[in-house]
Amino acid sequence: VEVGIGELTVYVPDSARVQVDARIGAGAITAFGATANGYRETLRTDSGTGAQLIKLTLRVGIGKIEVVRASAAGIPPTTPSAPGSE
Repeated sequence: VEVGIGELTVYVPDSARVQVDARIGAGAITAFGATANGYRETLRTDSGTGAQLIKLTLRVGIGKIEVVRASAAGIPPTTPSAPGSE
């Protein structure tokens, strides 16, 4: 995901393993408690041990990148529904 100027926030499931490769031209990156601030910053992290793997490649020119677990953001867990049950 790429954003020129602004804020990019990604909410991920609590049960997933998440690999983050985040780069920012100028600003701040926060992912699972790790932070990087300044000019031309990069943050790479691998969090969780779940069977589901999510790989995020995030880029922002000027602004902020944040990766947050759903529960930390107050988002309740969801249960997938069966196809055609909606």
